[in-house]
Amino acid sequence: AETDVNGQISILENAVAGNPAAVVIAPTEAKALGKPIDEAASKVKIIGIDSGADSKAFTSFLTTDNIQGGRVAADGLAAAIGEANGGKVEGDVALITALPGAGSLEQRAQGFKEQLAAKYPGLKLVADKYADGQATTGLNIATDLITANPNLKGIFASNLIMAQGVGQA
Repeated sequence: AETDVNGQISILENAVAGNPAAVVIAPTEAKALGKPIDEAASKVKIIGIDSGADSKAFTSFLTTDNIQGGRVAADGLAAAIGEANGGKVEGDVALITALPGAGSLEQRAQGFKEQLAAKYPGLKLVADKYADGQATTGLNIATDLITANPNLKGIFASNLIMAQGVGQA
């Protein structure tokens, strides 16, 4: 599971023990995986994808501009709200980040909040919640948000699994 940082460290250590030419890793938690990646890189090439880690030991790194992804999500949510609201881009919105500490998800949330503040003064972020990476948790958080905020116009869920849960609400 994405929340099992110790499990990811163990997988990394086991992969390195097999003496491969390289290991490809998508770190789930930047701080916790920095040192294990540094240690692994002393033995094999490390290629990072998606999220970074507190390490300079990557041989190569492939990533998405997640801050821009969050901005695009804010634009999309604003457009949908405007379309449903007679052209008015106003109302309450919420953010659910799937996992605390996951670099790509934190960056998406950052971009989303920055874009709301910069371009959409009529949209008010009334909730900024963290989940545990499980769709059922996304469903429960979204249900609670809808109940607590009757004027809620939209929710940005930071990844597919959260979006699936939110969509069920």
